[in-house]
Amino acid sequence: MSRELQPTQAALIARAEARWLDQARLRLRLVRRPRPVRPAATR
Repeated sequence: MSRELQPTQAALIARAEARWLDQARLRLRLVRRPRPVRPAATR
């Protein structure tokens, strides 16, 4: 009686993957568009 992935487990995995992809996208967006910060001029 070796079942495959139960629907609940599959949903949890899909949710975790979606969350991870969203975080990766946000990081890429932040890295691509750095904030206009000039540490030398703030002094």
